[in-house]
Order: sequence, then structure tokens, then C-alpha cells
Amino acid sequence: MFNPDKYRSVKWQKGGRAYPLLDCFGIVNEIRRDLGLPEWPDFAGVTKTAGALDREARKLMLSLKRCDPCEGAGVACYSGSTVFPCRDRCNAR
Repeated sequence: MFNPDKYRSVKWQKGGRAYPLLDCFGIVNEIRRDLGLPEWPDFAGVTKTAGALDREARKLMLSLKRCDPCEGAGVACYSGSTVFPCRDRCNAR
């Protein structure tokens, strides 16, 4: 059973992929593991620099299909035609 309280102990760490030290994408895969879903690619070392995040996100999205909201579904945030971390856009407001 999914226990959201587990994530209150997470400490943010850039590039974090091992619980409890996770970054935003690390927590996505931690949740997917806890839900019994397959993990997404690790994206180790991928940053927004030189469009790397956009490029790698687009590659991943080629293997995904659009669905209604459900456990394990993800979201892609765009500005124009560029994928960016949703938190960056939200924090800018």
C-alpha cells in the first residue's frame, strides 16, 4: 500500500537517486517503485544545461502514451515547444 508519509523524510540532493536523498526525478522513481510500477530511465547527470533536459524528456515521451489521470501517470510541462521542470515555472510566478 502506498504510504505518502514516507516522503516527508526525503532530503533533497541534486542528482539524488537513493532514498532518502532524492531530487525531483529521484522521488518520481521512488514513488513508481513503491506503486509496483516500472522505473523510468535514471537520467543520471542530465541537467537543464544546453537543452539536455528537454532532449532526454522528449526521448522518454516517445515510449509513453497519453492516459487519463491514474496512479503512476506523469506530467510534462512545456513552455512553447521546450520541456522544463514544472517546479521551475510554478516557482517563477
